[in-house]
Amino acid sequence: MLEAKKLSCIRDERSLFSGLSFSLSPGDIVQVEGANGAGKTSLLRILAGLARPERGEVLWHGRNTLRHRDQYHQDLLFLGHQPGIKSMLTPFENLQFYQAVRQAADRQAIWQALEQV
Repeated sequence: MLEAKKLSCIRDERSLFSGLSFSLSPGDIVQVEGANGAGKTSLLRILAGLARPERGEVLWHGRNTLRHRDQYHQDLLFLGHQPGIKSMLTPFENLQFYQAVRQAADRQAIWQALEQV
């Protein structure tokens, strides 16, 4: 379960949202809407642990995501509006980069994955 408790976000001395609370259970779908500058991306970045809220906290299975960041990120899949593939890198280099993010290094596994594709 993902839970937001009294989240507040300030950007450039402007409050984007404050006191935002909600909880999501497995299978729930959420649509985030708003005008440009309303705080949609800021909210998603906070939920993903890529930014900190001004106030409040995000909980994953009852645990604060900032205090248990590594465990939270193992369960997280964040799909943003920008592609996760770097066009200047080869497919091998892209996969090698994502292995390094997870502190893994297995060149053979990369080649096996590429052969399957």
